[in-house]
Amino acid sequence: RQAIRIAADSLRFMPVDLTLLFAAGTVVFCGLEVWRRRALDTGMVPVLAVFLALAIGFHWPGELTSYATQKELRLFSLTALSALAPFVLLRTAPRRRAFAYTVCSLGILMAGVAVIEASWHGPSPRATVFNANPILLARVSGFAIVVLCLLYWQGRLKVWLFAPAAGMASIGLLTSGTKAPLLGLLLTVFAIAPFVLMQSENRRRIWGTLLVGCASLAATLAWPEMPV
Repeated sequence: RQAIRIAADSLRFMPVDLTLLFAAGTVVFCGLEVWRRRALDTGMVPVLAVFLALAIGFHWPGELTSYATQKELRLFSLTALSALAPFVLLRTAPRRRAFAYTVCSLGILMAGVAVIEASWHGPSPRATVFNANPILLARVSGFAIVVLCLLYWQGRLKVWLFAPAAGMASIGLLTSGTKAPLLGLLLTVFAIAPFVLMQSENRRRIWGTLLVGCASLAATLAWPEMPV
């Protein structure tokens, strides 16, 4: 309980940290699945490569409850688990798509709530919803943007649906005031775009999205009242 702090104040009355309890259950189910199949999904290789690259700069600060230690503990425990678990538990393409669509919908919903709260109570330096950490809003909004871009690039989503949904998620990401998820979104989009270009016939959609996205980001960062 002391190693990883509880993020949601509304759950402090619980005798057990639900995040750690859910993580422990996920580890158990992942272990059982790996034991049953005796194999790992090849999609885990690039994910593992990313965390190995991040581990190059890993250091162990002296104070266990310090902010730096908390960030590193979460990165190599909860974040790593959340990135790898879908490849273990969701073995079929339909299940993975359903998972991606669910998280994407959650990101759009949270971004919409953030916009409503900002319009009702006024802008906040670091917007948040559902009494959660602003970083959670940024991460789930960024994930939603990635999924929306893939669907739009593959021709599965019309522009009149893509534009407002991606715009809403972008507002949620930017108003959270967190830089790391924004940087991660940019790196992810520009990393996957070449692979989609090689397989897609809708190259105009891809180049158009990248150009409009870069122009919108530059205009947003130039706005002095923007928290990012």
